[in-house]
Amino acid sequence: MAFVAYFGYRQMKSSAAAEEMLKSLVEKGDTQSWPYPVVQYLQRQLSAEQLLKLAKDNDELTEAHAYLGMNLSLAGNREEALTHLYWVRDH
Repeated sequence: MAFVAYFGYRQMKSSAAAEEMLKSLVEKGDTQSWPYPVVQYLQRQLSAEQLLKLAKDNDELTEAHAYLGMNLSLAGNREEALTHLYWVRDH
């Protein structure tokens, strides 16, 4: 639910609230397990390629591609976002 809130805040152009949501994930989340690497990616601590490499199975890979697609879409990178979102659809 925290990721839904984060992307919702981003869609509403409420950057401060989105960043607060990520901060709370860092404080309350389990930094040793999935989906913590997604948090690191959203905080620009990991690249998209690094995030995808950390996914251990198809479920995690699907999540990673979905979050990459949503993040890129909200950043205005439609074509790159679609590449990831099509991957989710196809897998």
